[in-house]
Amino acid sequence: MNQSSINQTDKKKMPNSCTKKELYNMYRLDMSERQMRNGINAIIKENRGLPKFHPVCIQQIAPKELKEFIETYGLPRNYEL
Repeated sequence: MNQSSINQTDKKKMPNSCTKKELYNMYRLDMSERQMRNGINAIIKENRGLPKFHPVCIQQIAPKELKEFIETYGLPRNYEL
């Protein structure tokens, strides 16, 4: 078994939706928690039509919002679609 096939099998499947906490755990090696929070909150506000300066108290990330986050920031390490 060569190195590339080992790396392929070690990758986890990216979920269709998740909570913010799960997102933080997936991306913790790639970006800061603040960067993740700001990014996903901006996406949630835009998609759900929340006021610009309103705090985002939503925990569950919808599939559309997660897809947009991945398109913007890329997949986290050790994950595949």
